[in-house]
Amino acid sequence: MNASKEGNVFLLGLISSSEEKRLFLDRMFFLPQRLTRILTAIKSFEESKIFLSRVLKKDAPNYYEIIKKPMDLSIVQKKIGKYKSFEEFKADLDLIWDNCLKFNHSKYYRDCALKMKDVVSAFEIEVVPVSMDMGFAISSYVCEGKEGKGPIIKCIVKKIISRVLLSLGYGAASGMALEVFCGVFEHKILKIIKKVKAEETDDLRSTSQPP
Repeated sequence: MNASKEGNVFLLGLISSSEEKRLFLDRMFFLPQRLTRILTAIKSFEESKIFLSRVLKKDAPNYYEIIKKPMDLSIVQKKIGKYKSFEEFKADLDLIWDNCLKFNHSKYYRDCALKMKDVVSAFEIEVVPVSMDMGFAISSYVCEGKEGKGPIIKCIVKKIISRVLLSLGYGAASGMALEVFCGVFEHKILKIIKKVKAEETDDLRSTSQPP
């Protein structure tokens, strides 16, 4: 298991020990932003420009007679929040390139499709580098608790969790996740502190009682 995946498991484990719930939370909190970053990277390639929007009938009159399941990057963009996995996302991208190869005999279009196919195949969801918003790590949102603006434990917890998120490459997209994780983590820490204090009190009482 690589460091990124271990980090995901650690964070999601703060919420639930249920694998089903962890997968749901991963999809809700992390997947859309990771896919958006991947799609942005894909669009940065010059070869992707011809796939940005749907094929017009005026440009290819018989296109929709040959291609029964059309797909383009604008559709993928609209579906970002609906994908349940990287594999579903990649399947739609592969459909774009495969449709192009099926319809076109022109070397230019085929070269573009093959190039983009190789680009997408190089992506792995756990190791995609995501640009990090370093301001997020030092924002007032993360540092709640400073100067009497909130419980200091929340400030500490948020700093720890935000560093983990940033190290995994989630950056500013992790705002919602940060709030949830910190809320749960803070609750767990307070429970531990309460338990420890109760045990200390019991120990103190037992030692103070006469034999």
